[in-house]
Amino acid sequence: MTNYDVDVLVVGAGPTGLTLACELARHGVSFRIIDKLSVGSNKSKALAVHSRSLEMLEDMDIVDRFLTFGLKLHGVNIFADHKQIAKLTFDELDSFYSFALSLPQSDTERILMERLAELDHAVERSRDLVALKQDADGVESTITDDNGKTETLRTRWVVGADGAHSSVRKLLNMEFVGSKYPDLINLSDVQIDGPLISDEIYVFNSDKGLIAFFPYGGGRYRIAAVMPTAKAQEKEVAEGKPAEPTLEQMQAIVDDRSMHSLKLSDQLWSAGLYLHQRHVTHYRNGNCFVAGDAAHIHSPAGGQGMNTGMQDGYNLAWKMGLVTKGLSSDALLESYGAERLGIALGVLKMTDFMMKVNTLKNPIAKHLRNTLAPILTAQEVIQRRARHGIAELSLNYRESAIVEEHMSCVTKSIQHKKDMPTIADTFEFKNGPEAGDRAPDAFVGDSAGEPVRLYNFLKGTKHTLLLFSGDQTSDNEIETFKSIASDLAKSHKETVNVVVILDSSESLARCAPKLAGLGDSTRVVSDWEMSTHHKYAAGSNCAYLIRPDCYIGFRSQPMDEKLLSAYLNRIFDKVCSPVT
Repeated sequence: MTNYDVDVLVVGAGPTGLTLACELARHGVSFRIIDKLSVGSNKSKALAVHSRSLEMLEDMDIVDRFLTFGLKLHGVNIFADHKQIAKLTFDELDSFYSFALSLPQSDTERILMERLAELDHAVERSRDLVALKQDADGVESTITDDNGKTETLRTRWVVGADGAHSSVRKLLNMEFVGSKYPDLINLSDVQIDGPLISDEIYVFNSDKGLIAFFPYGGGRYRIAAVMPTAKAQEKEVAEGKPAEPTLEQMQAIVDDRSMHSLKLSDQLWSAGLYLHQRHVTHYRNGNCFVAGDAAHIHSPAGGQGMNTGMQDGYNLAWKMGLVTKGLSSDALLESYGAERLGIALGVLKMTDFMMKVNTLKNPIAKHLRNTLAPILTAQEVIQRRARHGIAELSLNYRESAIVEEHMSCVTKSIQHKKDMPTIADTFEFKNGPEAGDRAPDAFVGDSAGEPVRLYNFLKGTKHTLLLFSGDQTSDNEIETFKSIASDLAKSHKETVNVVVILDSSESLARCAPKLAGLGDSTRVVSDWEMSTHHKYAAGSNCAYLIRPDCYIGFRSQPMDEKLLSAYLNRIFDKVCSPVT
């Protein structure tokens, strides 16, 4: 057996690396995390923490800390030619966190580092990865410090979360394909005095160019202004070193482009950046992985970058946890790249569209945008699609090899039998959340009849099997529930919890005694006005297996213990072969 110093070396202590480290600790994976910087960032950088990331942070038991320091944003106002052409609201998001949270990246990193310390780990600063050598069993990393001292570390895996100029990616010669945007973007963090609503984002389009204002509390804003690349900037473009805009320069840009009279002061930070959209073609090279900006970079439109990176780490950690414990084979880790590359490509496509539609230069195209935007964004279906896309609630792994679903065929539904779905149930289930989708949150009733969020039962490091009774709980279904829960308690106690969701409090009172004695890994609850059944399209008995990252790994209607068992064996056994 190969001896490792630790299981994982995490390179990079930004939000992605810190999230991964916290999750590795929670899943019982040994690791070290290094960063070449001597101190953490004190810059605001990435500001937006979206709904899906807040749900992730809730699972990590630190969301309250983010909410304490962050500012809840409720909408985005988009203007062009001195009139409002669109407003996107977050209040109707299908999440307990129906807002975007504005929080400086320095605070995000501070909170994550505090959590890491509570988990008995710390970032090793002034450490630089200079060489990698891997074989079939692991990786040998060469690390140097500021004093020139060299250390060799043997690990099972290495994860590069070390940013757009990733040493890990370069040492592995991983492709980073894409292109550069033609324009410069000026960023500035300032105090603003003016008539802006303090919990909403503002975007102004004009012939002078785009400018956007992102509040983060106390009258402070991040300003982002797109600057067409002028001839005088060619030397800077060639050198890749744009100047940092002064407060006076930013005030002049704001005066030129904003519809409002805004007074800027107290500039804390500014930068000029040339934007790229790039991504790796594979997230894995042997026993090495990349995550966050090391794997994908793009326009800051929509505030997607940091959220996508943190969720990279969230996806990878639970899989590494199962493999290190010997509960799954290394093949499970193949799904990390397959799942997250698809997400990154979708994010690049969305942010590129948002960037281009807001920086149009052709007069006809701009007129078409300004005419159609008010009409389209007035439609609820468009609003829902846009806000759920930005909030990352609609991201899914439907094409993943480690998710699957089964449902009754229509002909069997027509020949409806007792405890089998009707044709209406079948069509309802077909249109419900699919395998690979984020699991919807909802409210259920506990044994005392008190409302409890479903996500409370999904928290933790295990999979959670939801067993729905449908609109009428039969004795046969209760026996099936009992059989499934009993078998899982014996065969998958370390990896799966069970939540039985009955149609009413009356069914709970009648059936709970029959389901007693199954142990702490099984809970029985009732459904408030069938709202949870409705969200999961559970018109008749069915099963949903929720992964530790709150995505649906498996679903079936009707419940089928053999199919569920086969799926669990595929995920947790030594061989994880793809679905054929």
